[in-house]
Amino acid sequence: MSTDVADLTIETARCLIRPLSDGDIDELMVYRSNLEWMRYQGLKGLSRQQWVERLLGSGRLNEGVQLAIVAKQDMRLIGDLYVRRDHGVCWVGYTIAPTHARQGYAYETLTGLIDALRNLGIRAIKAGVVPGNTASEGLLTKLGFTLTGSEDGEDVYVLELPDGYPCGVADTSYSATQSLRLRPVDLSDEAAIADVCVVFRDPATWTHLPAGCPQSDAEVREILARHANSWKDHGLGWWFISSRDSQQQGDGPVVGIGGCALNHPGVPAWNLGFRLDPAVWGHGYASEVAKAGLAAAKAADPDIPVTARVLERNPASWHVLDKSGLTLVWQGDDPSVDPLTTGLPRRVYADRTLDSALLDQLIALG
Repeated sequence: MSTDVADLTIETARCLIRPLSDGDIDELMVYRSNLEWMRYQGLKGLSRQQWVERLLGSGRLNEGVQLAIVAKQDMRLIGDLYVRRDHGVCWVGYTIAPTHARQGYAYETLTGLIDALRNLGIRAIKAGVVPGNTASEGLLTKLGFTLTGSEDGEDVYVLELPDGYPCGVADTSYSATQSLRLRPVDLSDEAAIADVCVVFRDPATWTHLPAGCPQSDAEVREILARHANSWKDHGLGWWFISSRDSQQQGDGPVVGIGGCALNHPGVPAWNLGFRLDPAVWGHGYASEVAKAGLAAAKAADPDIPVTARVLERNPASWHVLDKSGLTLVWQGDDPSVDPLTTGLPRRVYADRTLDSALLDQLIALG
């Protein structure tokens, strides 16, 4: 699998935010060579080859990623963003071309980026500002950042991301997918947990394995606790899923959970999955969650394979996996440690070839 974040694309009302490419460099050089405009920026005035070498790196968030800001109207580059992840914290930087300054693009794109990072489990965002850059100071203050000190000659502003949506910033057009809002499973969100308990205890969601239906809310809470621990320990887990409503502020009722998590100790593989309220079946939500989860796992740790396990008699789910970019790597009815699934025909999917030891572990999980 690729180790870049080619799937990390954010859409706002007027812009697309995506990884910077070689084709963007010439347009980027126009505004980044404007020394007066870039007077508060440290990186400016380089040759084309130097820009390529500095900005087109591995694409891993923990090493720093440069993102292009593209105007939807004409698909031209109007600025760029920098993101570097350090465990649960991200450093960000931003530049808007002078031709698009003072039109709200910096606020709009940073708002979208903040929500995207929140959905990846980021708990705080930092930005450095050269003293005297009053425009950036005002922008960060408007977004909810707080001046906390200085570092390497720059004032450091920090935004703590509270639980819930939309991440402590003003209303935003960004959503994690076209139709859905996604936010990490949070054990303090009793309203969301109540919604999930209803979904999990609905026998209709267990048609293919009736004996697996939880008999109490306590059982559902145990499942949610594992996903909360995945967020805490690995920076990614399953999300609470809400339907996006352009007429509504914040979230509607939670209609399920899903995404990628590391919730089986000793099994080094992301587990992609989802469980949705039958009332929203048929709207493509499972496919959106699967694709978002796959992209988030690539961004969180691309060296860990993404896998999924599904019963053969659940074709709706494995059709989603077929379309998500995963590949069928095993099918059979081998014994498992789960008495509910042992001996049942099952499928294992992955985003890459798995070594035999890991595949055996996944088969044994049922």
